[in-house]
Amino acid sequence: MISIDLQEGFSDDIVVVQVNGQEIFNKKGVNTDYSSGLADSIKIPISESSVEVAVAVPPKSLSDKVVIEATADVYLGVSIIEDRIVFKISDEMYEYF
Repeated sequence: MISIDLQEGFSDDIVVVQVNGQEIFNKKGVNTDYSSGLADSIKIPISESSVEVAVAVPPKSLSDKVVIEATADVYLGVSIIEDRIVFKISDEMYEYF
């Protein structure tokens, strides 16, 4: 399973997420809740050991992708920092308050 958390820097954005070229998320009005640091979360089962995750924020002309080697559950944090998409990969679940 891969958990993709949209974290910091989202402000009424359209966000599109693809996993291995397949669109799994397309949502308008994505906003970071700064009291928790989370805007949205997507959980998907995966069967491949190598997964490509592509994230696009069309209104801000931002897009990037990352390849994750997923031998077990993996947690991907996605933020917008200084006008670019930043990925954080962890084998532990992110905590939000």
